[in-house]
Amino acid sequence: MEMVDPEAPPVEERETVVKSNRMIKAKTPFTKLEHRVVASLISQIDRDQESFGTQRVSLRRIIERAGVSSTEIFRKARKICDRLVEKSVGICTYDEERGRVYTAYTLFRQCRYVEQEGVIEAKFEEEMRPLLLQLKNRFTMYSLNCFLRLPSRHSMRVYELLKMREDLGAMRISVEEFRETLGLENSYDRFTDLRRHVIEKARQQVAEHTDIEFTYRVEREGRTAERLRFFVKRNGESEGNTEIPAASQMDVDVDTGSETDLRFDVKTWFLKGLTQEEVRDLSDETLEALREAARAEAERHHPNGKRSVLASETLRQMEEKWESR
Repeated sequence: MEMVDPEAPPVEERETVVKSNRMIKAKTPFTKLEHRVVASLISQIDRDQESFGTQRVSLRRIIERAGVSSTEIFRKARKICDRLVEKSVGICTYDEERGRVYTAYTLFRQCRYVEQEGVIEAKFEEEMRPLLLQLKNRFTMYSLNCFLRLPSRHSMRVYELLKMREDLGAMRISVEEFRETLGLENSYDRFTDLRRHVIEKARQQVAEHTDIEFTYRVEREGRTAERLRFFVKRNGESEGNTEIPAASQMDVDVDTGSETDLRFDVKTWFLKGLTQEEVRDLSDETLEALREAARAEAERHHPNGKRSVLASETLRQMEEKWESR
């Protein structure tokens, strides 16, 4: 039962969620309501601070911002607190000696529901600092209101992933990684079902409720769907060839397909993600060695991969090696 104290102290409100790209790509097994609470808590963080304080979010404001009439979140508030403390987020990194490493992080040190105030208070685990605090590069920002309005957990995750690559105008991801990121390893075994119930619904919902929209292309090997190529643009931009993002008109291609004459300059896109200080301190020799190591890793994973596949994988490997240095 909803019991809100009208004299309870106000909850500070902020409009933007900021996460490291590693956390955007993390496996986050949350329900729709849990996603809404977590995003609201993250939006309250001052990312310039050195350690976590206690974040407070009003459940009533979450409902209002989401544009829903259901008060289910009040009935489930205690359970949400229990589950958020119990659940972990899974993040993959790359270690030079051991290869890919999967790490499960506990998100919250504590989480409590103050029933009379209708507020959830939580404190993040200190191990989450590299993912949420002091972020200087390789992070993603998005509108809290847009995120809260999305009506399904799958469209929420697709929105986050596409906001991460919005500046590039495109995102390429294997079907396997897409399933893992959305927690769908044991769901929608047939790709036609995944496409109908997840991708198509997300496409409609993201366009209807957020500041971006997307189209996509399925890349197959034989009859098997192997990769998804998403093309993202600002919602309401003038129509045109919706499969080719605006960024492909720049001097650096964003891997929009083999038809283009533009070159996907992996090193240029890698440098775009660094701070000015990091760029200044990074020698040409170190950058080239990083690119060569990443390229070798990409070729090992995709021995028969097309040039565009290897370029995308090389960039991803460079980013992971840099973050794990």
